[in-house]
Amino acid sequence: MRRIPNSVATFCVLVICMLVLGSAAPAAAQAGSVGQAQADDRAPLAKPPDNRTGINPWEPQAFLSNTPGFVSTNVGSIRIDLPWQQVQPRPGVFVWENVDKVVDAAQANRMDVLITLRAISSWGTKSPMNPHDIYHGASLPLDMGNWETFVSAMALRYRGRNVAYEIENEPNSKFWGGTMDDYLTLLKASYAAITRSDPQARVLSGALACHIAFDFRDAAVVHKQNELLDTWQKAILATRAFNAIAVHDYYFPDGAVNGWTFATYLAHIQDLARATACDKCRIWITETGYVSRPQKVGSRLDPGSPQNQAQWARQAFQQAFDLGVERVYWLFLKDHAIGQYFDSMGLLDASGNPRPAFSVIAR
Repeated sequence: MRRIPNSVATFCVLVICMLVLGSAAPAAAQAGSVGQAQADDRAPLAKPPDNRTGINPWEPQAFLSNTPGFVSTNVGSIRIDLPWQQVQPRPGVFVWENVDKVVDAAQANRMDVLITLRAISSWGTKSPMNPHDIYHGASLPLDMGNWETFVSAMALRYRGRNVAYEIENEPNSKFWGGTMDDYLTLLKASYAAITRSDPQARVLSGALACHIAFDFRDAAVVHKQNELLDTWQKAILATRAFNAIAVHDYYFPDGAVNGWTFATYLAHIQDLARATACDKCRIWITETGYVSRPQKVGSRLDPGSPQNQAQWARQAFQQAFDLGVERVYWLFLKDHAIGQYFDSMGLLDASGNPRPAFSVIAR
């Protein structure tokens, strides 16, 4: 290495110092301009995402079209709904591009991915996919070997990339078009196939639909509906074909609806798990959320407002973590415009303006 003469080195040091000092004053004078903007751009990365929290883009494209918006919530995970048809449009043909983009974008922003696998296909399931409604009416595959090949290939492809799998969505509702036994068959086959390809994969049971969007005024009806839900949950727990229990809990943290509050419903699921020797099983609440405007359900009026939404969110997340829940996913980033019960649960309104609940989740 050639040695630099001392006189030259001293001169270089002086020049560098002058440049640094000369640029410092303008930079300080421009607080709030370019330098501040760069600092603000870096701000979301200064704090690691909270791996206890997640959010539901639902559709892969919703996440890909607004990744910075989801990142700004500071959650550590996203949950997407993935019909079989979108990866395997016909036998023997796999199209991974969209899922690859989701996993790549999430990883680049230090987020995990939870994929809710849906048995929805135009060719591979007992009930063919409805092209006008690609999210309801999932059913048992005609050939379980084809389904197992699909989920095995996925688990192998994303092994080691912090991708978890939830087997179906609310199978006790219209999202599932088969019987309970059909669902249990799918759950067991999926768990076995995924863990063969990736023994470390987190596999969740399908979360059941709770009764928040119904108004059961009769005690006998409430009892019957709760018994039916328990029948499903007990059967799922008995399979042990999962390593985490998925739960959907939209009940309010400060008042009962159809007999349940947020905490009592969650504690009930934990009681059922203990009864099947699954008391050590981890729980993920893969959907929760609260209305930001008044919502009528039968004769019940849920007093939604932006302020109440934020308060409910704060209470529910705290209650979940106090009860040992490992992760909680909020339903939407931005309001939907369909007009159904759940559509005002966004952290942003339909115009993209943040509500108070946004700050609650981001903190």
